[in-house]
Amino acid sequence: MVQKFFDTGVFEVNITDTNIVLIPKKQTPKTMADLRPISLCNVVYKVASKVLGNRLKEVIGLCVTSVKYKIWHSGRKFGEIVPKRGLRQGDPLSSYLFLICIEGFPSILKKYECQAMLGGIRVARGAPSITHMLFVDDSYIFCKADTKEASRVVSLLQMFEKASGQKINEQKSSVFFSRNVSSICRREVCTILKFTEADESSHYLGLRNCIGQKKSTMLGYIKEKVSERVQTWDGKVLVADKYTEEKKHPLDVIGADVSIEISRKTGVEAVDTAESLVARVYKARYYPRGNFLNAQIGGNPSFIWRSVIETQSIIKEGIGYRVGSGESISVKLDPWLLDDSNPYVTTANENLSGMTMSSLIIEGESRWNVNMLHSLFDERDVNLILSIPLNRNEHDVLYWRKEKLGCYSVKSTYVQIQEKKDVQATGPNLSDGQKKRQQSAMLCWAIWKSINDIVWNRHNTEVLEVVAVAKVVLNQWKYAQDKTFHPTLSFLNEEDVDERWMIPQENKIKVNCDAAIFEETNTYSYAFIRRDHAGAVLEAKSVYRMGNIVPENAEAIGVREALSWIKE
Repeated sequence: MVQKFFDTGVFEVNITDTNIVLIPKKQTPKTMADLRPISLCNVVYKVASKVLGNRLKEVIGLCVTSVKYKIWHSGRKFGEIVPKRGLRQGDPLSSYLFLICIEGFPSILKKYECQAMLGGIRVARGAPSITHMLFVDDSYIFCKADTKEASRVVSLLQMFEKASGQKINEQKSSVFFSRNVSSICRREVCTILKFTEADESSHYLGLRNCIGQKKSTMLGYIKEKVSERVQTWDGKVLVADKYTEEKKHPLDVIGADVSIEISRKTGVEAVDTAESLVARVYKARYYPRGNFLNAQIGGNPSFIWRSVIETQSIIKEGIGYRVGSGESISVKLDPWLLDDSNPYVTTANENLSGMTMSSLIIEGESRWNVNMLHSLFDERDVNLILSIPLNRNEHDVLYWRKEKLGCYSVKSTYVQIQEKKDVQATGPNLSDGQKKRQQSAMLCWAIWKSINDIVWNRHNTEVLEVVAVAKVVLNQWKYAQDKTFHPTLSFLNEEDVDERWMIPQENKIKVNCDAAIFEETNTYSYAFIRRDHAGAVLEAKSVYRMGNIVPENAEAIGVREALSWIKE
């Protein structure tokens, strides 16, 4: 049937008929507004429209206009409705058609904004003017609280209604005013818009219109909603924090993790996409003369900004600059050195304040000004700077040092936080009480293991042997938690290595490169060699540099330098 449709371009009779099931929004629905209609499309139609949605053929219009509806309620079918417009829930074409239709709305808003017919709002001097925010089919429109701009909002809404065939739901629409708007002005604006006024306790899109200082008041309803969803769970389940004796409810743990991750993503966006609307608003309000990495909490901060700034230290630990021209990199404030433990310049020199990295490069060349480096920086920073390869034709690029591809991910940040917690839990700063709890827990495990040996293997274990096993296993566990511990590879034999060097084809040249890390001296090296089809060495080069970097980065630098070497 699907193939026949693609051959003829016409659906068979009743293929586009759709049943509508009414799902109650409340326990006792009284009006149609209390019911949510869910349309059930024919499977054959959904398969065909899915293919069409991917191909965007001209016959999309035929699929939309030929639909027929029947109401399915309480096991009975009612009537037959033939609509002239609208979208069906669950239809694969809906998202494409909706985007095409809704695109006209922001275009009208931008037109009004360009013609200064909508004032919008600004959170601070120098901040971008915001006239609207769109959330699929829900929208915020910002304007001045006067009758003139209220009439313009009505005009643009009517223009969009006429063009798209959609209708504004006045019952679900509301107006929110700032506190300094008089009651007379509020009534006049509401009368023109035909919307009700929303008070400070009202909600829109699941969030309160007005955010106060109390987190429990603002976000408490989220916990209540989640509690309703998980009410079938065992209410006595508790999640124990790894490092405290306090026990928490699962929803408290979920809420904390979600809040931290949302704030962290906002912080990363403020650094990585400085031209985004969110980043521009934050910059104008909280760090007009700097960037997110050196921003302060400031005076009278909002609740959201307090949450975002809390993630600054974590972002600083994971972010870094890939050096290009160096024009956008602050020598003192930005992380640009090849040192995973501390990518910032540590030299205490007042002359470095306000200096960009490009001033350390010889003008017109891709070489460091060595004399300037030795006069401004200490030995550690000089060695790290000289280890950075230069290419002034490229832009400076921010990257996430915890991922090989340089892109931020939740997983890498989670690992980063857990590593810090593991160091706190297993490192040398453990209190005597923590050490005793670890030893007691491992001793209990050893006793339990010895009891199992007696029951199942009929093997008796001496007391001293039980204690010795507990100590050995505890030490092994500590080594496993230590991320800086690397086991020796001395057990590998030559025959275990299957990879062998192969000569290139005739009249071809093969270039091999490799890198090595020397952790004790905080250095690394890379080398490359060029050989012909007979295996004869044509040329070779090795470089030794200062820097504490991961092996993957050392390999990447070696490959990059080898490619540059080949071009020369």
